[in-house]
Amino acid sequence: MRGWWRLRGLMLLLCFGVWVGGFAQPVVIKAVTAFPKNHLNNDPVPIFLDKVNSRLKGVVEIKWLGGPEVVDSYEQPRALQSGAVDMVLYSSFGYLKPLMPEAYAKSVSELTEWEERKSGAHALWEEIFVKRLNSKYLGTFHSYVPFVLYSNKKIQKAEDMKGLRVRAMPLYVPFLKAMGAIPVTIAPGDIYTAMERKVVDAFIWPQMGMISWGLQE
Repeated sequence: MRGWWRLRGLMLLLCFGVWVGGFAQPVVIKAVTAFPKNHLNNDPVPIFLDKVNSRLKGVVEIKWLGGPEVVDSYEQPRALQSGAVDMVLYSSFGYLKPLMPEAYAKSVSELTEWEERKSGAHALWEEIFVKRLNSKYLGTFHSYVPFVLYSNKKIQKAEDMKGLRVRAMPLYVPFLKAMGAIPVTIAPGDIYTAMERKVVDAFIWPQMGMISWGLQE
């Protein structure tokens, strides 16, 4: 059985209050991503960094520190909020829910980034990010990414979800609980081991990035 959901919002975040004017030396922005540097999901990141660092050379430099090996994916929003890091380059709205409950709304939006800017939704997100995360919301790389439920147990009907231990981001916890499943919070890099050791029976993950984690096995 395949269950399809949309992850609306792989995003760019910049810590609110970074000002680049009037400095003799370039402002170095410490950035992290939810996934390791070599992960497929991060493919757009080097392109973005090359453009920014080349065009703003001598003024701003974004330094990509790494992924969850530097700051755990679930802790990155709090690190951004506190100023421990200046920027979250690439992540998911699903990781923001504990600090920003409005993140739930992103999962049901079908607007592209350009449509959000035109409709005023982008401006609203900017206000929310300042209020909740002390940061500046820049936008998204993707409009949405389909999510799939992968299980090592056969699921043919809704009742089969009851008691199923599912690795998921906070964004999907209410849905899983409503289905009678048991949501489990596990870092992306630990999903393979958790499935292998039967800590969880299933996991929710997008179609992209499977091979980078070896999850296709």
